Amino acid sequence: MGEILRKIHGVTPEDLSESELFGPKKGWKKENEKEFTTYLETALRGAYFPPEVEEEINKTFQQFQNLSSDLENEFRLVHSDFSASNIQINDGKIVGIFDFEWSHIGDPLWDLQKLPINYQLGDGFSNENFLKGYGMENPTEEERIRVKMYTLRQGLWEIWAMKTQLFPFGEKEIKEGQELVSSAIAL
Repeated sequence: MGEILRKIHGVTPEDLSESELFGPKKGWKKENEKEFTTYLETALRGAYFPPEVEEEINKTFQQFQNLSSDLENEFRLVHSDFSASNIQINDGKIVGIFDFEWSHIGDPLWDLQKLPINYQLGDGFSNENFLKGYGMENPTEEERIRVKMYTLRQGLWEIWAMKTQLFPFGEKEIKEGQELVSSAIAL
C-alpha cells in the first residue's frame, strides 16, 4: 500500500500546472492552520477531550506552526481520503484506488493521517511495512510533527462535520474522530 501512495505522491505541481482542478498551490500551510483552529474550537466547545488531551493538541499545533518550512517545496498530488473504503483489494492485491474528489496539491504527508489507525484495515496491517513501501522507514522529527498534526486535524474535522451537520455524520464519526485524536497523541 505504501508503494501505491508513493506513486500518487510522485505527481508534482508542475505535472499539473495547466490544471485548476487541484486547488491553490500556495498558502496551503496557513489555510490548514486556519481550518484546524475552526475544528478545534468546535471540539473544545463540545468538551470531547480531557484537559491533558487539549493541552497536547495545542502543543502539537504550536510545533506545526513553528516549522521553518511553508511546505510548498514538498507539494505533491494528495489523494486526501486514503482509507480502507477507497481501496479495492482482490486476491490480496490492491487493484484500485477510488474517490479522488478531495484530491489537491499539498503536503503528501496529509495522506498518512489515518496511519495511526491502520487506515481502518484492522490488526493485520503493518505500519512498518507501509512506511518501508512508502520510502519513509525513519521519519524525521518534522515529518512526525506533520503526520501528528494531520491526524489531529482529521479527527477534529470529523467532530466538526458531525456537529455542524455539513455531512450526514453521527456518533460513529465522533468516536472515530476521538480515536484519531487519541492515536495522534500516542505518536
